[in-house]
Amino acid sequence: MTAEKKHTLEKIASEMGAGFDEDKLHTAMLLSYASSVFGVMRSDNSVPSPLYRINYDTINNTVSLDEIYGKTLPPRNESLSISLTDEIFCSNIRDIPLLLEGETGVGKTYGAMKYLSTVLQKGNYFSHRLSSNAFLNNLFAHFQEGKMLNGMPVIEAKMDCINTTGGGIEDEINRGDSNEALQLFDNEMHLGGTVYKLGLLIPKFVNGKLVLQTDKRKKLLIVCAQNPAGVDDAKFTQTMQLDAAVDNRLLKTYVGNAAASAGSTLWLGSSKGKKHDRFLESLTNRAAAYLGVDKKMFSDLKDDWLSTYAWITDSKRTDKPILYSAMELSDLMIATFSGNLIEYYNYEKEVISEWNNLLGTDVKIVGDLQESVRIKQMHEVTNSFKVPIIFRDIIQIKKVADVLATLKNVKDALVSSNPVDTYLKNPRYVTVREVAGAMGLLARNKQINNSVSPMNAINEVLTQYVTLTQKFMIDAGYLAPNFDLYDPNVGIKKLALYKVLRDTITNGKTVDYVINKVVEQANNLTTKIKVSEDIQNVLIVRSVGDLMTFCGFLNEYKTEIDPIIKSADKKKGVFDLMSRIGDFYYKKLEDTAMVMPEIYQHRIQRTLGV
Repeated sequence: MTAEKKHTLEKIASEMGAGFDEDKLHTAMLLSYASSVFGVMRSDNSVPSPLYRINYDTINNTVSLDEIYGKTLPPRNESLSISLTDEIFCSNIRDIPLLLEGETGVGKTYGAMKYLSTVLQKGNYFSHRLSSNAFLNNLFAHFQEGKMLNGMPVIEAKMDCINTTGGGIEDEINRGDSNEALQLFDNEMHLGGTVYKLGLLIPKFVNGKLVLQTDKRKKLLIVCAQNPAGVDDAKFTQTMQLDAAVDNRLLKTYVGNAAASAGSTLWLGSSKGKKHDRFLESLTNRAAAYLGVDKKMFSDLKDDWLSTYAWITDSKRTDKPILYSAMELSDLMIATFSGNLIEYYNYEKEVISEWNNLLGTDVKIVGDLQESVRIKQMHEVTNSFKVPIIFRDIIQIKKVADVLATLKNVKDALVSSNPVDTYLKNPRYVTVREVAGAMGLLARNKQINNSVSPMNAINEVLTQYVTLTQKFMIDAGYLAPNFDLYDPNVGIKKLALYKVLRDTITNGKTVDYVINKVVEQANNLTTKIKVSEDIQNVLIVRSVGDLMTFCGFLNEYKTEIDPIIKSADKKKGVFDLMSRIGDFYYKKLEDTAMVMPEIYQHRIQRTLGV
């Protein structure tokens, strides 16, 4: 009786022996995957199509966004260049459907097809070009087949295709049915009353053996393309704007014309053999070298590729924490770019005033927000949005920031002499740098054509936030001398709570002490309001409103929270106590969600960062 054939990943794990480290194996495979797909594509007449260059000034804490539109530029330190292939790669490993918009012939579909045909074999991906004929625009044509049943035509699901398809292209997506598009982006197909889950099954290691998870699928890599709508470019008279419900679910990118920069280089290339075979060979050579194993361990990789691909590109394996400062900055960005700042400022003043009445406190916000030059510039940006910031935009900021962080992690590793160790050792977080860059990309996608750049307004919020946080680091007696991108514990509200809870634990105080001291911190914030710093003033009232809401929450559930505070462990410290208060909040939310005040649900989680 022959022994059961081992999967390629099992063989590699066995070869690594007692030193087997699944994170190291995944990192080696991920970096080999990235290098190999780019290497094969670049040698196959697929020259880069640059999209953006994001530059971060670590001294002044400002970000700039160069929209390159296909033109290559000399390298610059502390910058992250983003090409069309970079975006497809990140959409691939982070499970974000991508929309490429641009004039015909600039390489939108070409680049996507090169990527798919490199990483997947023919038959494991699809390409649909939609037309103006609604009867022919079936986004799920690859997964369906027509049959005659009892003399009647019926459409059935092709299960073999569902279980072996990793991605596809929907060209001219704006001509497709919106309901089908939404299903596709949700990785589903609704057919005959049945919901079919799409994507490849993801394997996992169980006691050294690789098994498929029947309930876990790698989402399809979906790349959509379209020409500009007729309302944006008169040349495309038959092109409609994408339905807003579909548009909001996509990572949207405008692809410029790289022809002038690339020129006759497009005639040259050194490709030999089939792209997918060369890709697997390159991946084998790189991964074997990274892991120090014999290349023979990869002899069955082609047969095992679909499950290996799903394992490498499983988005959970590149999840990364969002630091408190990044979350707080994104929250403040959302507030400042959500509409009329003066109206918003007055709303926060009202929140603070009502908490004063309920708690018997006296936190004063002196003066009103005036329509200064900076406020007018902010309004110019928000007034240029096709639609205001909505819930989906909040999720989109997180997704785009994650994409930027992932791309930086991979590129930083690949330029080092030891990519695997570098990737494993480098901090992998979403920071304020990525949030500011994501806000810039989101704002540009929301704006009507020829609008003012949002970057000055974004940098105003960023620099004022970092300045205010640094002031609070000093006030709270925090040990770090300067704002650090990667410090998980900095942030305006977190530092305020850090100081209060540290003193509470040290002195063995109660919840009343916490409330009084948080109110003191809120008052400390209000003293930093200055007539000349209007954007900072908005950040202050937003933060004060959150701190006062936290006091209201502590006061309402005082009898239940007091034992938690009294039993705080000095050895475990402040952040353990904050986590325990967060656990209490979630338990209380679960028990009383219908009657819990909505303001708690809006503000407590972001205040605690849990």
